[in-house]
Amino acid sequence: MTLDPASLLLTNAITSLALAAVLLLSRIGMGNDARGIGTWVFGDIVLAMGRCAAVATLLGLPFTMGRDFTSVAGCLGVIGLVAHVQALRSVAGHPARPILVVAQALGSALLLYLLALPLESLSHKMFLFSVMAMGYSAITLWVLRPLLRFWGARLIALMMLISLVMRLGLLLTWSDIDIPPSSSQNLSDGLRAPVLVFQLAMAMLVTGGFVLLMHERLRARIERLVVTDALTGTVNRHGIMPLLQDAWAQALRHGRPVSVVMFDLDHFKRINDLYGHAIGDEVLTGFAACISSQLQDNDTLSRWGGEEFLLLLNDTEIAKAHAIADRLRQLVAGVSLDERIPSVTVSAGVASIESLQGMDDAQATDSLMDMLDAADRRLYLAKRQRNCVVSVDGDLEALSGFSASQ
Repeated sequence: MTLDPASLLLTNAITSLALAAVLLLSRIGMGNDARGIGTWVFGDIVLAMGRCAAVATLLGLPFTMGRDFTSVAGCLGVIGLVAHVQALRSVAGHPARPILVVAQALGSALLLYLLALPLESLSHKMFLFSVMAMGYSAITLWVLRPLLRFWGARLIALMMLISLVMRLGLLLTWSDIDIPPSSSQNLSDGLRAPVLVFQLAMAMLVTGGFVLLMHERLRARIERLVVTDALTGTVNRHGIMPLLQDAWAQALRHGRPVSVVMFDLDHFKRINDLYGHAIGDEVLTGFAACISSQLQDNDTLSRWGGEEFLLLLNDTEIAKAHAIADRLRQLVAGVSLDERIPSVTVSAGVASIESLQGMDDAQATDSLMDMLDAADRRLYLAKRQRNCVVSVDGDLEALSGFSASQ
């Protein structure tokens, strides 16, 4: 069975348009996560137009009036591929740089112009075409770097790597072969169908990868929203529990200490009553930003509820956790969380478990809840004094694990 190049090109064009329609439908309801889809769809449409121009030339359709539209098809193909690169740049969060678009377009247009010249050997054209395709693949791989945690981006990167290796092989092969003009046309016709089949598969897989990438990003954003406090941007109570369990599992496995600090903003109800809930929200946001700016990479601040926050400190024993909590308490008291109100103070309860070794899972889970309960009890003790940190149980005046402003 002989593969008809015109049919393959037409199939390629229809596939591009169908995938563009799928992308447009997937854009509905995505909001800001739809960034880049419009540019990619534009690229698909332009690529389809380029393939239609090539079909018109191959079939000698009447409206062509005998003209060769191969160069037009090539230029449209370049525009479409550049649009795809820009769409990936947008998805990856790269700033818009029109100069890069112009440079890519001009460089590709120059190569297309060279391809259109009456070169003596087919190998020269294949050499130039391989250089252009390798450049596109390399640029796409570079743009994809921040997105490789997503399977869709990995699929696109895999296709680009395959294309890059194949083009490199062609580049090395054609550079050593001198094909006379008398044989160029027959060889070109023989290679056209396999190349078009490869391009059709690439188009489907690359655009399929882009569709998968967009839906993976949307799912990741939804998952982040589920575990993120909308006001402060910190992890919410639902989101901190798996992190606590993971920290507990690491402590159980490796015998490392784990500590938590329970914070509560002092007289917060009075702030809401006197200044309004909008100012109260600003105070909560300012507090979360103030604390978060002081944390290590493996520490996590969570809004536990209302004006209460939970700080998870991995690999931290209780004495160090107490010192950290007191330093943060003093920091909050010394800064203005909102310029419209006096300084805000915070109280804190600290609890820790030094070792979970020898415990089974049920005992470890009970210990986790016991630690949270201990932090809550100590926070209650600290609230009696206000603007202090408590890290042991007992009568407040007799506590050794107690620190407050003087």
